[in-house]
Amino acid sequence: MNVLDSIEFRRWRPLLFSFAVAALLLAHAPAALAWFQPSAPGTDPNFEIDVPANALDESGYAGDDWETVYKCKQGGIGYNATDCAALGGFNANFVNTTGILPDPSPESIFWKGGSKDTNDVSQWWWKDGSVPDKDQLLHGGAVAYQANDADGEQLIMYLFADRYANDGDALMGAWFFQNEVAPDPEHPGQFIGVHKNGDIVWFGSFTGGGVVSSLEIAKWNDPGLPGYDATCAQNSDPNVPYQVGNTKLCVVAKGQGGAGSGYFASVNTGDEQSPWPYTPKQGTDGYFPYNSFFEGGINITQLLGSTPCFSSFLIESRSSTSETAQLKDFVLGSINTCKISVDKRCDSALASNGASINDTFGIYIKNEGFAAITGVTLDDTNPPTAQDLTISGLNIANDGNWHLVHQYTINTTTQNESNTVTAIGHAGTADTAPATDTVTCPTVPTSAQLTVTKNCDKTQLTVDTRGTASTADDRLNVEVFYSGSVCNNNAAADAVKLFSVQATEVHNGLSPAALALTFPGTTGQLAVGECATFSGSYFPNAVSGSNITAQNPVACTGANPNWTDTVDATATSPLVSGTVDGIADNATCPLVCPYP
Repeated sequence: MNVLDSIEFRRWRPLLFSFAVAALLLAHAPAALAWFQPSAPGTDPNFEIDVPANALDESGYAGDDWETVYKCKQGGIGYNATDCAALGGFNANFVNTTGILPDPSPESIFWKGGSKDTNDVSQWWWKDGSVPDKDQLLHGGAVAYQANDADGEQLIMYLFADRYANDGDALMGAWFFQNEVAPDPEHPGQFIGVHKNGDIVWFGSFTGGGVVSSLEIAKWNDPGLPGYDATCAQNSDPNVPYQVGNTKLCVVAKGQGGAGSGYFASVNTGDEQSPWPYTPKQGTDGYFPYNSFFEGGINITQLLGSTPCFSSFLIESRSSTSETAQLKDFVLGSINTCKISVDKRCDSALASNGASINDTFGIYIKNEGFAAITGVTLDDTNPPTAQDLTISGLNIANDGNWHLVHQYTINTTTQNESNTVTAIGHAGTADTAPATDTVTCPTVPTSAQLTVTKNCDKTQLTVDTRGTASTADDRLNVEVFYSGSVCNNNAAADAVKLFSVQATEVHNGLSPAALALTFPGTTGQLAVGECATFSGSYFPNAVSGSNITAQNPVACTGANPNWTDTVDATATSPLVSGTVDGIADNATCPLVCPYP
Protein backbone atom coordinates (compact mmCIF):
# COMPACT_ATOMS: atom_id res chain seq x y z
CA MET A 1 0.00 0.00 0.00
CA ASN A 2 1.32 3.44 -0.86
CA VAL A 3 2.24 5.40 2.25
CA LEU A 4 0.25 8.39 1.07
CA ASP A 5 -2.89 6.23 1.14
CA SER A 6 -2.26 5.11 4.73
CA ILE A 7 -4.60 5.70 7.64
CA GLU A 8 -1.91 7.80 9.29
CA PHE A 9 -1.70 10.11 6.30
CA ARG A 10 -5.49 10.52 6.10
CA ARG A 11 -5.58 11.26 9.79
CA TRP A 12 -3.08 14.12 9.58
CA ARG A 13 -3.72 15.40 6.08
CA PRO A 14 -5.82 18.40 7.22
CA LEU A 15 -2.82 19.71 9.18
CA LEU A 16 -0.05 19.07 6.68
CA PHE A 17 2.22 21.96 5.85
CA SER A 18 3.48 20.77 2.50
CA PHE A 19 6.70 22.35 1.28
CA ALA A 20 6.04 20.75 -2.09
CA VAL A 21 8.16 21.93 -5.00
CA ALA A 22 7.26 20.73 -8.49
CA ALA A 23 7.65 21.83 -12.09
CA LEU A 24 5.34 19.62 -14.11
CA LEU A 25 1.74 18.49 -13.77
CA LEU A 26 1.25 15.32 -11.82
CA ALA A 27 -0.37 14.05 -15.00
CA HIS A 28 3.00 14.31 -16.74
CA ALA A 29 4.38 11.45 -14.61
CA PRO A 30 3.29 7.96 -15.72
CA ALA A 31 0.68 6.75 -13.24
CA ALA A 32 1.82 3.13 -13.53
CA LEU A 33 5.24 3.83 -12.06
CA ALA A 34 5.70 3.35 -8.31
CA TRP A 35 8.13 6.21 -7.71
CA PHE A 36 10.04 6.42 -4.45
CA GLN A 37 7.83 8.39 -2.08
CA PRO A 38 9.12 10.63 0.70
CA SER A 39 6.95 9.56 3.59
CA ALA A 40 6.55 8.86 7.30
CA PRO A 41 9.27 7.15 9.41
CA GLY A 42 9.51 3.41 8.96
CA THR A 43 8.81 3.55 5.23
CA ASP A 44 11.36 6.20 4.11
CA PRO A 45 14.95 4.99 4.69
CA ASN A 46 16.37 8.44 3.92
CA PHE A 47 14.66 10.85 6.26
CA GLU A 48 12.03 11.10 8.98
CA ILE A 49 8.99 13.19 8.09
CA ASP A 50 7.30 12.61 11.41
CA VAL A 51 3.55 12.72 11.90
CA PRO A 52 3.03 14.98 13.79
CA ALA A 53 6.17 16.83 12.71
CA ASN A 54 9.23 17.00 14.93
CA ALA A 55 12.94 17.59 14.37
CA LEU A 56 14.50 14.88 16.57
CA ASP A 57 16.42 11.92 15.13
CA GLU A 58 14.62 9.00 16.72
CA SER A 59 16.67 5.85 17.18
CA GLY A 60 13.88 3.52 16.05
CA TYR A 61 14.06 4.70 12.43
CA ALA A 62 16.77 4.40 9.78
CA GLY A 63 16.24 7.84 8.29
CA ASP A 64 18.01 11.03 9.30
CA ASP A 65 16.20 14.03 10.75
CA TRP A 66 16.78 17.74 11.21
CA GLU A 67 18.70 17.00 14.40
CA THR A 68 21.12 15.06 12.18
CA VAL A 69 21.47 18.04 9.86
CA TYR A 70 22.01 20.35 12.85
CA LYS A 71 24.76 18.26 14.45
CA CYS A 72 26.42 16.71 11.38
CA LYS A 73 26.66 19.56 8.86
CA GLN A 74 30.34 20.46 9.00
CA GLY A 75 30.70 24.21 9.33
CA GLY A 76 27.06 24.48 10.41
CA ILE A 77 25.79 26.28 13.49
CA GLY A 78 25.47 23.08 15.55
CA TYR A 79 28.22 20.83 14.21
CA ASN A 80 29.59 18.48 16.86
CA ALA A 81 31.61 15.48 15.75
CA THR A 82 30.85 13.48 18.88
CA ASP A 83 27.11 14.14 18.80
CA CYS A 84 27.02 13.43 15.07
CA ALA A 85 28.76 10.08 15.56
CA ALA A 86 26.25 9.18 18.27
CA LEU A 87 23.45 9.72 15.75
CA GLY A 88 25.26 7.57 13.16
CA GLY A 89 26.02 10.51 10.84
CA PHE A 90 24.29 11.00 7.51
CA ASN A 91 23.13 7.81 5.84
CA ALA A 92 24.67 6.50 2.66
CA ASN A 93 22.14 8.18 0.33
CA PHE A 94 22.95 11.69 1.59
CA VAL A 95 23.90 14.20 -1.15
CA ASN A 96 24.09 17.70 0.36
CA THR A 97 22.40 20.10 2.75
CA THR A 98 22.03 23.79 3.49
CA GLY A 99 22.42 22.99 7.16
CA ILE A 100 20.16 24.73 9.66
CA LEU A 101 19.95 28.34 8.48
CA PRO A 102 19.17 30.85 11.24
CA ASP A 103 17.34 34.09 10.50
CA PRO A 104 16.88 35.97 13.77
CA SER A 105 15.02 39.25 13.68
CA PRO A 106 15.85 41.84 12.45
CA GLU A 107 17.94 40.14 9.76
CA SER A 108 17.23 39.88 6.02
CA ILE A 109 13.72 40.87 4.98
CA PHE A 110 12.42 41.80 1.55
CA TRP A 111 11.60 45.39 0.75
CA LYS A 112 10.71 47.65 -2.19
CA GLY A 113 7.99 46.99 -4.72
CA GLY A 114 10.09 44.87 -7.07
CA SER A 115 10.47 42.08 -4.53
CA LYS A 116 7.85 39.74 -5.96
CA ASP A 117 7.90 36.15 -7.16
CA THR A 118 6.81 37.30 -10.60
CA ASN A 119 9.98 39.37 -11.00
CA ASP A 120 13.46 38.11 -11.64
CA VAL A 121 15.86 37.85 -8.71
CA SER A 122 17.79 40.83 -10.04
CA GLN A 123 14.76 43.01 -9.22
CA TRP A 124 14.51 41.84 -5.61
CA TRP A 125 15.69 44.00 -2.70
CA TRP A 126 16.52 43.12 0.89
CA LYS A 127 17.55 44.83 4.11
CA ASP A 128 17.69 44.16 7.83
CA GLY A 129 14.36 44.96 9.44
CA SER A 130 11.17 43.53 10.90
CA VAL A 131 7.98 41.98 9.50
CA PRO A 132 4.70 40.99 11.20
CA ASP A 133 5.30 38.29 13.81
CA LYS A 134 3.36 35.65 11.87
CA ASP A 135 5.62 36.23 8.86
CA GLN A 136 8.88 36.11 10.81
CA LEU A 137 10.89 32.99 9.93
CA LEU A 138 13.50 31.93 12.48
CA HIS A 139 15.11 28.94 10.74
CA GLY A 140 14.92 27.05 7.50
CA GLY A 141 16.85 24.49 5.54
CA ALA A 142 16.93 21.73 2.98
CA VAL A 143 18.71 18.41 2.54
CA ALA A 144 19.07 16.23 -0.55
CA TYR A 145 19.21 12.44 -0.86
CA GLN A 146 19.28 10.01 -3.73
CA ALA A 147 16.98 7.06 -4.18
CA ASN A 148 17.30 4.20 -6.61
CA ASP A 149 14.45 1.82 -7.40
CA ALA A 150 12.77 0.36 -10.49
CA ASP A 151 12.36 3.89 -11.85
CA GLY A 152 16.08 4.56 -11.69
CA GLU A 153 18.01 7.20 -9.78
CA GLN A 154 15.86 9.91 -8.25
CA LEU A 155 16.60 13.09 -6.33
CA ILE A 156 14.63 13.53 -3.12
CA MET A 157 14.61 16.92 -1.39
CA TYR A 158 13.55 17.43 2.22
CA LEU A 159 12.91 20.89 3.66
CA PHE A 160 11.66 22.66 6.76
CA ALA A 161 10.97 26.01 8.39
CA ASP A 162 10.03 27.23 11.82
CA ARG A 163 8.45 30.60 12.55
CA TYR A 164 8.20 33.03 15.44
CA ALA A 165 4.41 33.23 15.84
CA ASN A 166 1.57 30.93 14.81
CA ASP A 167 -1.26 33.44 14.98
CA GLY A 168 -2.89 34.86 11.88
CA ASP A 169 -3.02 33.91 8.23
CA ALA A 170 0.16 33.78 6.22
CA LEU A 171 1.42 32.69 2.84
CA MET A 172 4.66 30.79 2.47
CA GLY A 173 6.78 30.02 -0.54
CA ALA A 174 9.82 27.85 -1.28
CA TRP A 175 12.14 28.38 -4.24
CA PHE A 176 14.72 26.00 -5.67
CA PHE A 177 17.12 27.92 -7.94
CA GLN A 178 19.40 26.35 -10.50
CA ASN A 179 21.70 29.39 -10.55
CA GLU A 180 23.42 30.62 -7.43
CA VAL A 181 21.34 33.23 -5.59
CA ALA A 182 22.82 35.19 -2.70
CA PRO A 183 23.03 38.73 -1.31
CA ASP A 184 25.25 40.87 -3.53
CA PRO A 185 28.35 41.97 -1.58
CA GLU A 186 29.17 44.69 -4.11
CA HIS A 187 25.65 46.16 -4.24
CA PRO A 188 24.21 46.12 -0.72
CA GLY A 189 20.50 45.45 -0.67
CA GLN A 190 20.43 43.49 -3.93
CA PHE A 191 20.97 39.87 -4.95
CA ILE A 192 23.35 38.11 -7.29
CA GLY A 193 21.88 35.46 -9.59
CA VAL A 194 18.99 35.28 -12.01
CA HIS A 195 16.25 32.81 -12.75
CA LYS A 196 16.67 29.90 -15.11
CA ASN A 197 13.73 28.22 -16.80
CA GLY A 198 12.72 25.31 -14.62
CA ASP A 199 13.32 27.04 -11.29
CA ILE A 200 10.40 25.92 -9.18
CA VAL A 201 8.37 27.56 -6.44
CA TRP A 202 5.72 26.29 -4.07
CA PHE A 203 3.04 28.58 -2.61
CA GLY A 204 1.17 27.55 0.54
CA SER A 205 -1.78 29.46 1.99
CA PHE A 206 -2.36 29.22 5.76
CA THR A 207 -5.44 30.21 7.73
CA GLY A 208 -6.53 29.84 11.36
CA GLY A 209 -3.00 30.14 12.72
CA GLY A 210 -1.24 27.99 10.16
CA VAL A 211 -3.52 25.27 8.75
CA VAL A 212 -2.90 24.75 5.03
CA SER A 213 -5.84 25.79 2.88
CA SER A 214 -4.32 25.55 -0.61
CA LEU A 215 -1.12 24.77 -2.47
CA GLU A 216 0.05 26.04 -5.82
CA ILE A 217 3.16 24.97 -7.71
CA ALA A 218 4.74 27.06 -10.44
CA LYS A 219 7.91 27.18 -12.48
CA TRP A 220 9.88 30.01 -14.02
CA ASN A 221 9.05 30.07 -17.72
CA ASP A 222 10.70 32.88 -19.68
CA PRO A 223 10.26 32.79 -23.50
CA GLY A 224 13.63 34.52 -23.82
CA LEU A 225 15.52 31.68 -22.11
CA PRO A 226 16.34 28.10 -23.15
CA GLY A 227 13.83 25.48 -22.04
CA TYR A 228 10.72 27.61 -22.52
CA ASP A 229 7.45 25.64 -22.23
CA ALA A 230 5.08 27.02 -24.87
CA THR A 231 2.14 24.95 -23.59
CA CYS A 232 1.83 27.29 -20.59
CA ALA A 233 0.58 30.10 -22.84
CA GLN A 234 -2.10 27.87 -24.40
CA ASN A 235 -4.19 27.40 -21.23
CA SER A 236 -5.80 29.51 -18.54
CA ASP A 237 -6.70 29.00 -14.89
CA PRO A 238 -7.71 26.39 -13.74
CA ASN A 239 -6.41 24.32 -16.66
CA VAL A 240 -2.81 23.70 -15.82
CA PRO A 241 -0.23 24.42 -17.00
CA TYR A 242 -1.05 28.10 -17.51
CA GLN A 243 0.95 31.30 -17.55
CA VAL A 244 0.09 33.80 -14.80
CA GLY A 245 -1.03 36.85 -16.79
CA ASN A 246 1.93 38.58 -18.42
CA THR A 247 4.41 37.22 -15.90
CA LYS A 248 7.07 34.55 -16.33
CA LEU A 249 5.43 32.19 -13.85
CA CYS A 250 3.71 29.09 -15.15
CA VAL A 251 1.40 27.32 -12.69
CA VAL A 252 1.81 23.59 -13.18
CA ALA A 253 -0.22 22.14 -10.31
CA LYS A 254 -2.81 23.05 -7.69
CA GLY A 255 -4.07 20.96 -4.79
CA GLN A 256 -2.97 19.17 -1.65
CA GLY A 257 -0.77 16.46 -3.15
CA GLY A 258 -1.61 12.94 -2.02
CA ALA A 259 -1.18 9.34 -3.03
CA GLY A 260 1.70 8.82 -5.43
CA SER A 261 2.11 12.59 -5.86
CA GLY A 262 5.82 12.59 -5.11
CA TYR A 263 5.62 14.86 -2.05
CA PHE A 264 4.72 14.47 1.58
CA ALA A 265 4.64 16.94 4.46
CA SER A 266 3.72 17.35 8.08
CA VAL A 267 3.18 20.02 10.75
CA ASN A 268 3.48 19.82 14.53
CA THR A 269 0.19 19.72 16.44
CA GLY A 270 1.63 20.29 19.90
CA ASP A 271 4.82 21.33 21.61
CA GLU A 272 7.83 19.61 20.06
CA GLN A 273 11.43 19.92 21.26
CA SER A 274 13.85 21.90 19.08
CA PRO A 275 17.42 20.58 18.65
CA TRP A 276 18.66 24.15 18.10
CA PRO A 277 18.10 27.31 20.18
CA TYR A 278 14.55 28.50 19.53
CA THR A 279 12.40 31.11 21.28
CA PRO A 280 8.75 31.47 20.18
CA LYS A 281 6.62 34.54 20.66
CA GLN A 282 4.48 32.58 23.12
CA GLY A 283 5.37 29.27 24.73
CA THR A 284 8.39 27.51 26.18
CA ASP A 285 11.91 28.25 25.01
CA GLY A 286 13.35 25.33 23.10
CA TYR A 287 9.97 24.00 22.00
CA PHE A 288 7.95 24.59 18.83
CA PRO A 289 4.32 25.55 19.63
CA TYR A 290 1.67 23.92 17.45
CA ASN A 291 1.69 24.95 13.77
CA SER A 292 5.17 26.45 14.11
CA PHE A 293 7.39 23.69 12.69
CA PHE A 294 6.88 22.34 9.19
CA GLU A 295 8.73 19.70 7.17
CA GLY A 296 8.26 18.07 3.80
CA GLY A 297 9.80 15.89 1.16
CA ILE A 298 9.72 16.04 -2.63
CA ASN A 299 10.69 13.57 -5.34
CA ILE A 300 12.17 16.09 -7.76
CA THR A 301 12.79 13.54 -10.50
CA GLN A 302 9.18 12.33 -10.47
CA LEU A 303 7.65 15.81 -10.47
CA LEU A 304 9.89 17.29 -13.14
CA GLY A 305 10.38 14.25 -15.34
CA SER A 306 14.11 15.08 -15.18
CA THR A 307 16.65 16.02 -12.55
CA PRO A 308 18.04 19.56 -12.74
CA CYS A 309 21.00 20.75 -10.73
CA PHE A 310 19.91 23.06 -7.94
CA SER A 311 22.29 25.56 -6.37
CA SER A 312 20.25 27.68 -3.96
CA PHE A 313 17.21 27.30 -1.73
CA LEU A 314 14.97 30.05 -0.34
CA ILE A 315 11.94 29.96 1.96
CA GLU A 316 9.85 33.12 2.05
CA SER A 317 6.79 34.57 3.67
CA ARG A 318 4.38 36.63 1.53
CA SER A 319 1.73 39.28 2.06
CA SER A 320 -1.20 37.56 0.29
CA THR A 321 -2.25 34.58 -1.81
CA SER A 322 -1.69 36.41 -5.10
CA GLU A 323 1.28 35.38 -7.20
CA THR A 324 2.15 39.09 -7.40
CA ALA A 325 2.12 39.54 -3.61
CA GLN A 326 4.84 41.53 -1.90
CA LEU A 327 7.49 39.29 -0.33
CA LYS A 328 8.14 39.61 3.41
CA ASP A 329 10.83 37.53 5.16
CA PHE A 330 13.23 34.91 3.78
CA VAL A 331 15.82 32.30 4.68
CA LEU A 332 18.39 31.65 1.95
CA GLY A 333 21.16 29.09 1.60
CA SER A 334 23.24 27.00 -0.76
CA ILE A 335 22.13 23.47 -1.74
CA ASN A 336 24.23 22.15 -4.59
CA THR A 337 22.55 18.92 -5.61
CA CYS A 338 24.93 18.48 -8.52
CA LYS A 339 28.40 19.31 -7.30
CA ILE A 340 31.96 18.70 -8.31
CA SER A 341 35.28 19.49 -6.74
CA VAL A 342 38.33 20.05 -8.91
CA ASP A 343 41.92 19.30 -7.98
CA LYS A 344 44.72 20.56 -10.19
CA ARG A 345 48.04 18.81 -9.72
CA CYS A 346 51.52 19.45 -11.11
CA ASP A 347 54.51 17.17 -11.53
CA SER A 348 57.72 18.91 -12.59
CA ALA A 349 60.96 17.53 -13.97
CA LEU A 350 64.09 18.86 -15.63
CA ALA A 351 63.93 18.50 -19.42
CA SER A 352 66.38 16.07 -20.97
CA ASN A 353 68.47 18.90 -22.47
CA GLY A 354 68.83 20.60 -19.09
CA ALA A 355 67.66 23.88 -20.59
CA SER A 356 64.06 23.97 -19.32
CA ILE A 357 61.43 22.36 -17.09
CA ASN A 358 58.55 20.11 -18.10
CA ASP A 359 55.48 20.86 -15.95
CA THR A 360 52.82 18.16 -16.31
CA PHE A 361 49.40 19.32 -15.13
CA GLY A 362 46.63 16.89 -14.25
CA ILE A 363 43.02 17.98 -13.70
CA TYR A 364 41.03 15.68 -11.42
CA ILE A 365 37.29 15.77 -10.75
CA LYS A 366 35.39 14.38 -7.79
CA ASN A 367 31.61 14.01 -8.02
CA GLU A 368 30.04 15.19 -4.77
CA GLY A 369 26.48 15.49 -6.00
CA PHE A 370 23.48 13.45 -7.02
CA ALA A 371 23.75 12.73 -10.72
CA ALA A 372 26.58 11.11 -12.66
CA ILE A 373 28.90 13.67 -14.28
CA THR A 374 28.80 13.04 -18.02
CA GLY A 375 31.07 15.88 -19.08
CA VAL A 376 33.14 18.79 -17.86
CA THR A 377 34.06 22.19 -19.28
CA LEU A 378 37.50 23.49 -18.31
CA ASP A 379 38.60 27.11 -18.31
CA ASP A 380 42.34 27.14 -17.76
CA THR A 381 43.30 30.71 -18.46
CA ASN A 382 46.47 31.36 -16.50
CA PRO A 383 49.82 31.65 -18.30
CA PRO A 384 51.76 30.16 -19.87
CA THR A 385 49.19 28.18 -21.83
CA ALA A 386 45.43 27.87 -22.09
CA GLN A 387 43.54 24.60 -22.00
CA ASP A 388 39.94 25.64 -22.62
CA LEU A 389 37.90 22.68 -23.73
CA THR A 390 34.83 20.57 -23.05
CA ILE A 391 35.34 16.89 -22.35
CA SER A 392 32.36 14.62 -22.98
CA GLY A 393 31.71 10.92 -22.73
CA LEU A 394 32.44 10.75 -19.00
CA ASN A 395 30.55 8.71 -16.43
CA ILE A 396 31.83 9.84 -13.05
CA ALA A 397 29.74 8.55 -10.18
CA ASN A 398 29.65 9.87 -6.64
CA ASP A 399 32.16 7.26 -5.45
CA GLY A 400 34.41 9.45 -3.30
CA ASN A 401 37.33 9.15 -5.73
CA TRP A 402 39.28 11.66 -7.81
CA HIS A 403 39.09 11.03 -11.56
CA LEU A 404 41.67 12.32 -14.03
CA VAL A 405 39.84 14.07 -16.89
CA HIS A 406 42.64 15.99 -18.59
CA GLN A 407 46.43 16.12 -18.61
CA TYR A 408 48.92 18.25 -20.50
CA THR A 409 52.58 19.26 -20.32
CA ILE A 410 54.14 22.67 -20.83
CA ASN A 411 57.83 23.44 -21.31
CA THR A 412 59.00 26.47 -19.37
CA THR A 413 62.09 28.11 -17.96
CA THR A 414 60.16 29.37 -14.91
CA GLN A 415 60.34 27.59 -11.58
CA ASN A 416 57.13 27.18 -9.51
CA GLU A 417 54.73 27.91 -12.33
CA SER A 418 51.25 28.69 -10.94
CA ASN A 419 48.13 27.69 -12.84
CA THR A 420 44.39 27.91 -12.16
CA VAL A 421 41.50 25.92 -13.59
CA THR A 422 37.76 26.50 -13.31
CA ALA A 423 35.59 23.47 -14.04
CA ILE A 424 31.86 23.17 -14.64
CA GLY A 425 30.43 19.67 -14.50
CA HIS A 426 27.61 18.50 -16.76
CA ALA A 427 25.01 16.04 -15.55
CA GLY A 428 23.13 15.40 -18.77
CA THR A 429 21.77 18.82 -19.75
CA ALA A 430 22.21 20.28 -16.24
CA ASP A 431 25.30 22.13 -15.07
CA THR A 432 27.02 22.27 -11.72
CA ALA A 433 28.26 25.42 -10.05
CA PRO A 434 31.85 26.29 -11.05
CA ALA A 435 34.68 24.79 -9.02
CA THR A 436 38.15 26.35 -9.02
CA ASP A 437 41.58 25.21 -7.93
CA THR A 438 45.07 26.67 -8.23
CA VAL A 439 48.29 24.71 -8.15
CA THR A 440 51.88 25.89 -7.81
CA CYS A 441 54.38 23.51 -9.35
CA PRO A 442 57.14 22.15 -7.10
CA THR A 443 60.70 23.42 -7.31
CA VAL A 444 62.86 21.35 -9.63
CA PRO A 445 66.37 20.85 -8.15
CA THR A 446 69.04 22.26 -10.45
CA SER A 447 72.80 22.73 -10.28
CA ALA A 448 75.33 24.52 -12.47
CA GLN A 449 79.10 24.20 -12.70
CA LEU A 450 81.63 25.84 -15.00
CA THR A 451 85.25 24.64 -14.98
CA VAL A 452 88.24 26.40 -16.57
CA THR A 453 91.46 24.70 -17.64
CA LYS A 454 94.51 26.87 -18.59
CA ASN A 455 97.63 25.34 -20.14
CA CYS A 456 100.99 27.00 -20.86
CA ASP A 457 102.12 25.52 -24.11
CA LYS A 458 105.52 27.24 -24.25
CA THR A 459 107.40 30.46 -23.58
CA GLN A 460 110.16 31.69 -25.87
CA LEU A 461 112.02 34.68 -27.17
CA THR A 462 110.47 35.92 -30.34
CA VAL A 463 111.25 38.75 -32.69
CA ASP A 464 108.63 41.32 -31.79
CA THR A 465 107.50 42.97 -34.97
CA ARG A 466 106.36 45.95 -33.02
CA GLY A 467 109.97 47.01 -32.52
CA THR A 468 111.70 49.41 -34.97
CA ALA A 469 115.32 48.45 -34.48
CA SER A 470 117.17 47.51 -37.63
CA THR A 471 118.37 44.14 -36.41
CA ALA A 472 116.28 41.22 -35.17
CA ASP A 473 118.47 40.83 -32.10
CA ASP A 474 117.40 44.28 -31.01
CA ARG A 475 113.71 43.33 -31.34
CA LEU A 476 113.65 40.22 -29.17
CA ASN A 477 110.75 39.88 -26.72
CA VAL A 478 109.23 37.16 -24.60
CA GLU A 479 106.13 35.50 -26.16
CA VAL A 480 103.88 33.23 -24.08
CA PHE A 481 101.82 30.55 -25.86
CA TYR A 482 98.72 29.14 -24.10
CA SER A 483 95.60 27.03 -24.63
CA GLY A 484 92.72 25.70 -22.54
CA SER A 485 89.02 25.03 -22.21
CA VAL A 486 85.85 26.18 -20.45
CA CYS A 487 83.61 23.20 -19.66
CA ASN A 488 80.09 22.44 -18.43
CA ASN A 489 81.24 19.17 -16.90
CA ASN A 490 78.69 18.93 -14.08
CA ALA A 491 78.10 15.22 -13.48
CA ALA A 492 75.04 15.70 -11.21
CA ALA A 493 71.65 14.43 -12.32
CA ASP A 494 70.20 17.92 -12.01
CA ALA A 495 72.87 19.61 -14.14
CA VAL A 496 71.60 22.38 -16.41
CA LYS A 497 72.60 23.75 -19.76
CA LEU A 498 74.61 26.99 -19.62
CA PHE A 499 74.06 30.15 -21.62
CA SER A 500 75.98 33.40 -22.18
CA VAL A 501 79.27 31.61 -21.54
CA GLN A 502 82.23 33.99 -21.69
CA ALA A 503 85.81 34.06 -20.44
CA THR A 504 88.43 36.66 -19.50
CA GLU A 505 92.23 36.40 -19.21
CA VAL A 506 94.69 38.33 -17.08
CA HIS A 507 98.20 38.25 -18.61
CA ASN A 508 100.88 38.47 -15.93
CA GLY A 509 99.16 41.26 -13.99
CA LEU A 510 97.93 43.19 -17.00
CA SER A 511 94.32 44.36 -17.34
CA PRO A 512 91.67 41.64 -17.95
CA ALA A 513 90.91 41.01 -21.59
CA ALA A 514 88.09 39.09 -23.25
CA LEU A 515 89.07 35.66 -24.39
CA ALA A 516 87.84 34.30 -27.70
CA LEU A 517 86.12 30.95 -27.20
CA THR A 518 85.36 28.32 -29.82
CA PHE A 519 82.07 26.54 -29.09
CA PRO A 520 81.03 23.06 -30.28
CA GLY A 521 77.55 24.34 -31.13
CA THR A 522 75.70 27.60 -30.69
CA THR A 523 78.01 30.42 -29.64
CA GLY A 524 77.71 31.18 -25.96
CA GLN A 525 75.97 27.88 -25.05
CA LEU A 526 77.30 24.72 -23.44
CA ALA A 527 75.18 21.64 -22.96
CA VAL A 528 76.05 19.30 -20.12
CA GLY A 529 79.36 17.64 -20.97
CA GLU A 530 80.41 20.19 -23.62
CA CYS A 531 83.54 22.37 -23.63
CA ALA A 532 84.55 25.56 -25.39
CA THR A 533 88.25 25.87 -26.27
CA PHE A 534 90.70 28.74 -26.57
CA SER A 535 94.36 29.24 -27.62
CA GLY A 536 96.73 32.12 -28.41
CA SER A 537 99.87 33.96 -27.40
CA TYR A 538 100.92 37.30 -25.98
CA PHE A 539 103.95 39.46 -25.18
CA PRO A 540 103.93 40.13 -21.46
CA ASN A 541 106.58 42.87 -21.75
CA ALA A 542 105.66 46.31 -22.94
CA VAL A 543 107.21 47.93 -25.98
CA SER A 544 108.67 51.46 -25.63
CA GLY A 545 111.15 52.69 -28.20
CA SER A 546 112.92 50.81 -30.86
CA ASN A 547 115.34 48.57 -28.96
CA ILE A 548 113.12 45.97 -27.32
CA THR A 549 116.04 43.77 -26.27
CA ALA A 550 117.82 46.54 -24.45
CA GLN A 551 114.55 47.52 -22.81
CA ASN A 552 113.76 43.96 -21.68
CA PRO A 553 117.09 42.24 -21.11
CA VAL A 554 116.65 38.54 -20.67
CA ALA A 555 119.45 36.35 -19.41
CA CYS A 556 119.37 32.66 -20.08
CA THR A 557 121.65 31.90 -17.23
CA GLY A 558 120.85 31.27 -13.61
CA ALA A 559 117.15 31.39 -12.56
CA ASN A 560 115.02 31.67 -15.65
CA PRO A 561 112.16 34.17 -15.43
CA ASN A 562 108.51 32.99 -15.65
CA TRP A 563 105.08 34.48 -16.20
CA THR A 564 101.73 33.53 -14.60
CA ASP A 565 98.41 33.95 -16.43
CA THR A 566 94.82 33.45 -15.12
CA VAL A 567 91.61 32.61 -17.00
CA ASP A 568 88.14 33.00 -15.49
CA ALA A 569 84.67 32.36 -16.96
CA THR A 570 81.01 33.11 -16.25
CA ALA A 571 77.69 31.82 -17.54
CA THR A 572 73.96 32.02 -16.84
CA SER A 573 70.98 29.68 -16.77
CA PRO A 574 67.28 30.58 -16.54
CA LEU A 575 66.89 27.72 -14.09
CA VAL A 576 69.35 29.01 -11.49
CA SER A 577 69.55 32.40 -9.88
CA GLY A 578 72.43 34.79 -10.39
CA THR A 579 75.58 34.23 -12.40
CA VAL A 580 77.36 30.92 -12.66
CA ASP A 581 80.99 31.65 -11.83
CA GLY A 582 83.66 29.40 -13.28
CA ILE A 583 86.39 27.77 -11.25
CA ALA A 584 89.36 29.90 -12.35
CA ASP A 585 92.64 28.34 -13.43
CA ASN A 586 96.13 29.75 -13.99
CA ALA A 587 99.32 28.59 -15.64
CA THR A 588 102.95 29.55 -14.93
CA CYS A 589 105.11 29.74 -18.01
CA PRO A 590 108.94 29.77 -17.59
CA LEU A 591 111.22 31.17 -20.28
CA VAL A 592 112.60 28.48 -22.51
CA CYS A 593 116.36 28.93 -23.20
CA PRO A 594 118.36 29.16 -25.21
CA TYR A 595 116.72 31.41 -27.73
CA PRO A 596 116.36 29.45 -30.96
